[in-house]
Amino acid sequence: MAVGAIGQTGSYPEDSPQAFQAAAAVAVAGGLFVPLFSCRGPELDLCAPGVAVIACQSPDGYAICDGTSLAAAHVTALAVLILAHHSDFKGGFARRDFQRVERLFQILKDTAQPIGHPWQTGAGLPDATRALGVWCEQRPLVAPLNAGLGEMRSAIRQLNRIHFGAGEANTFEPPRGPANVTHLPLNPIPLRFQAESGAKAGVHDLKAAMMLAGLSDGR
Repeated sequence: MAVGAIGQTGSYPEDSPQAFQAAAAVAVAGGLFVPLFSCRGPELDLCAPGVAVIACQSPDGYAICDGTSLAAAHVTALAVLILAHHSDFKGGFARRDFQRVERLFQILKDTAQPIGHPWQTGAGLPDATRALGVWCEQRPLVAPLNAGLGEMRSAIRQLNRIHFGAGEANTFEPPRGPANVTHLPLNPIPLRFQAESGAKAGVHDLKAAMMLAGLSDGR
């Protein structure tokens, strides 16, 4: 799965490298932008935060980093939560095979918020609440600024460890395509089960009902 990077204007000092990236970037919805270093094209699947991300740095510090590697880490973390808590992966997609991967990719892409052209941002920005099946009121893409923003700006100025890779060119880009998914209902309607001839359900009937409910893999 190919993941591109996005940034948010106004979340770093005006004299920082990230501000220059924002000025030369492609603007998308909600004050977000696609930095120059991000991957683009029809192969792109998703996008995630990849500008001015606070990351751990060996041995015991932190650094302000940019890159699609940071964006991919956000999507990976959400994928882990989906595999651990989504009901689909406790039932029919519990087996570790290609169908499990396809279902995971479908959930990530189909529940993402579109924020720009697919060649710039893929299916959009992953939405953790929708992906995990926790339906709630839609929140705006732009998070309100708070007192912590001043501290972050100060930290960016003082750390002097900013990894600025906008001018770096990728000398090799392996061929790849968009992640293929088998489209299934994200929230299928529960199917009612009725035993034949109105009789009491037997063992085979109960197994079939459990499979429909996602409580058994048929074994």
